[in-house]
Amino acid sequence: MCWAHMKKKVENRICHLDNKDIEKELMKDIKMLHLSSSKSVFKLASSLFMKKWNMNNKQKKQSILDFLNYFDNEWLQSNDGWYEGIQMYAPSRKKALEATNKAIKDDGIFRERHVLSRFLTISLTMINSWST
Repeated sequence: MCWAHMKKKVENRICHLDNKDIEKELMKDIKMLHLSSSKSVFKLASSLFMKKWNMNNKQKKQSILDFLNYFDNEWLQSNDGWYEGIQMYAPSRKKALEATNKAIKDDGIFRERHVLSRFLTISLTMINSWST
């Protein structure tokens, strides 16, 4: 799942906490999790995130417990592919991928169909121009 969609879903759930300061602090921490550079960093940071928020919730507010349960199950266990370091050397946002696709179409193939031999020639020319 891309970061933008994940963030929107989390924001839709986090707004039920009834405390704007806690909402902002939670989102700040989630944004920091998003910046994890590797799986090991993400796992460690996730563990620390859950410990911090479970300890900070001394009053055992049910809305915070519900959110932490949701976040852990949905975004740390099931769908944990939303942090920056999940795939090195690849765009981390859908818009970046779409921009790369547009550049290939605009710079190289001019949005036309080509026979394979012509496509390969165009592709090699494009790669050579990007590499220099």
